[in-house]
Amino acid sequence: MSVKEDNLEDEIPQAADFVRSIAEQGYRIETALADLIDNSIAAGADKIEILVNTTRQPFTLYIADNGSGMSEDELKKAMRFPSTSANKHRRQNDLGRFGLGLKTASFSQTRSFSVISRNKQNRNFSGRTWDLGVLEEYGWKIKVETQKDIDKVFSDYQDRR
Repeated sequence: MSVKEDNLEDEIPQAADFVRSIAEQGYRIETALADLIDNSIAAGADKIEILVNTTRQPFTLYIADNGSGMSEDELKKAMRFPSTSANKHRRQNDLGRFGLGLKTASFSQTRSFSVISRNKQNRNFSGRTWDLGVLEEYGWKIKVETQKDIDKVFSDYQDRR
C-alpha cells in the first residue's frame, strides 16, 4: 500500500470527548489512588500522605510524597497524553507502561486535577492543571499554575494537616 502525504489529513480527537472516554475505564476510587501511589513509589517515595478537604464542594484530595520530584520539563512531559511510548524500554521499578495512568486515574474521579512538583535541583515548584472545562472551551490546553496559585494550594494543604 502506497501512501502519499497529500492523501493524509489530521484527525485530532476532541479534547473533552477523548478525556471523558479514557476516564470511563472502570476505575474506582481505590484503583485510582493505587495508580497515583504507584507513581510516588516509582519516584522513590517512602512517605506518602493523603488528605481530603471535605469542608467545601467539590472535595479536594491531596497526595503528597517525598519522592524525587520533577523538574518543570519533566512535569510537562508527565502531563502529556501519553507521557511515554509503550515501546520504550522501562526501568525495572517502573510500574507504568502507557503513560496514561496519572491522567486516567485522576480524570476517572474528577473534572480537574493539578500536579505540583519540583526536583532536588530546583528551589521553586512548577504546577500544571488539567481541567475538563478548559478542554471543552479551548481544546488541548493545560493550565500553567502561577506561583500565587501554587502558594494557595500549599496553604490549603497545610490547613488540612
